[in-house]
Amino acid sequence: MPVTPDTTSHTLSGTKLAIANGLPATYTEVGYKALTWVEGVCALKEVPEMGREWDTVEDKTVCSRRSSSKKGMFKWKEPTFKLNLMKGDPAQVIYRTLEATDAIGSFRMAMSDGTIIYFSAQVAQFNLTDGGDGSSIDTASVKLLPQGDILYIDAPTV
Repeated sequence: MPVTPDTTSHTLSGTKLAIANGLPATYTEVGYKALTWVEGVCALKEVPEMGREWDTVEDKTVCSRRSSSKKGMFKWKEPTFKLNLMKGDPAQVIYRTLEATDAIGSFRMAMSDGTIIYFSAQVAQFNLTDGGDGSSIDTASVKLLPQGDILYIDAPTV
């Protein structure tokens, strides 16, 4: 029986970010699922864009007045997650610990539609506060440097 594609849009509401202090034995869904995940409290304020950033290579030849551009190498975008600052939140404790080292942690972003994104990353920066005025919620942000490939697991279809 053919699978009907899901053409429904989904919101980011309900997205959860979890961290595991370590790397999977294999960079597969099974390998990532075997890790012990720490989700922390509901502190995620927004989901950053994630994807590849491609270098542009320009191809110029002297026999033509037209040049062309091609995709070159890529790297994964460096996402920054904005969080409500929650002292004692077990996930934020791990972010701060990893930021002080060169260690690599594993991350799982579970979207509201059931899609899962797994990746490993160094914590490049953990802002202890993002600042603001007297009417601002105290927020922190964690900037990640993806290491290796990002594993995208589509949500199950009905």
